[in-house]
Amino acid sequence: MFLSEILNIIGSHYEIKDKKINNIRTDSRLLETNDIFICINSGYKYIKDAIDKGVCLIITQVDVYYDTDIPIIKVDDTVKVLGDIAKHIRKIYTKPVIAITGSNGKTTTKELLSYILEKKYKVLKNEGSQNNHIGVPNTILKLDETYDYLVLELGTNHPGEINYLANIVLPDIALITNIGTSHIGNFLSKENIYKEKISIKKYNTMLFLNGEDEYLKNYNGIKVYSDDYDYKCDIPYLQIDYNLVFRVCQYLGLELEEIYMYAKEFKMVNSRMNILSNNTITLIDDSYNASFESVLAGINNLTKYSRKLIILGDMLELGDYSDILHKKIDDEIKKLDNYYLITIGKYSKVINSNIHFNDVYSLINYLYNIEYNNYDVIYIKGAHSIGLYQIVPLLKKHLQIE
Repeated sequence: MFLSEILNIIGSHYEIKDKKINNIRTDSRLLETNDIFICINSGYKYIKDAIDKGVCLIITQVDVYYDTDIPIIKVDDTVKVLGDIAKHIRKIYTKPVIAITGSNGKTTTKELLSYILEKKYKVLKNEGSQNNHIGVPNTILKLDETYDYLVLELGTNHPGEINYLANIVLPDIALITNIGTSHIGNFLSKENIYKEKISIKKYNTMLFLNGEDEYLKNYNGIKVYSDDYDYKCDIPYLQIDYNLVFRVCQYLGLELEEIYMYAKEFKMVNSRMNILSNNTITLIDDSYNASFESVLAGINNLTKYSRKLIILGDMLELGDYSDILHKKIDDEIKKLDNYYLITIGKYSKVINSNIHFNDVYSLINYLYNIEYNNYDVIYIKGAHSIGLYQIVPLLKKHLQIE
């Protein structure tokens, strides 16, 4: 891209000698000569660093002055500028764009789909959970015609975010995994979450849906069911996510035999139902995050184990539903037998546990003194900010799990 294109996108009449730009970045640490620096949030504090690195343009939304020949353009909203530039790049791109949303399973679905497609094609995807109004546009900034597919996970924690992202991404194909209670404290009802997720369809997108979801089953789209394929996922509640991927891959022209072969090679994303073992004890690291539905599914998955150590942290952003949903988890855990339950956090206190901790550091001290050979499985689940991911390396080392 050229500087003149960027100036046109942001509506600036700044007189500047045109030149080819290198990259567009929001992270000052990654800047190189002839990059454009878009100052997001507190990014304006690093303008001097950007100047020293020889960028060709700086875009900010605060008044600043530096003695430099490098143009510094002030705009009303740098996040919007980031989105506008990403949308421009997306419109130029002529190959398939696939977007994935849903209350649970987005990242696993994105990673599985990307993994299978990458066996034959060049795929650009958003890394980790960079699925918001900054992460998605930043991913698109890397896009060019050398990529055969763009696969993006779209997340939301407030009304209107999916519509905003879909307007940038303009997906040709979209997948909706389910409608759950994630962030229901901000949406107030599952009906509102449903409306948020289906707003991805606004742009004439071919839509693949979880046909077993109580909200999605009556919406127009290609319905996918958990018994559509012979392939059986090791984690039963992820079956529908696998099948959504299989159906999309078939639509894109892959043969079922090769899809199955690649799926068998796929490894779960870190801290999302990672099943580890030392041949004596199984450690299930599901510590990345926790919604009501994913906790419920994780607990139900424990029925096949005899002696269970469950480490459960808070589910967050549930608003007025918090006590209700934590108590429902309590009801579900009581259906298990032969378990020892550790809870941690503010909201999980309503769950009847064997022992409760207010912070992860107290829990870590406690874990040094447990006799682990009393258990067949250790299951770890909680909201990311609770920090249960910190205990996983400790347990792996203690249990001698590679």
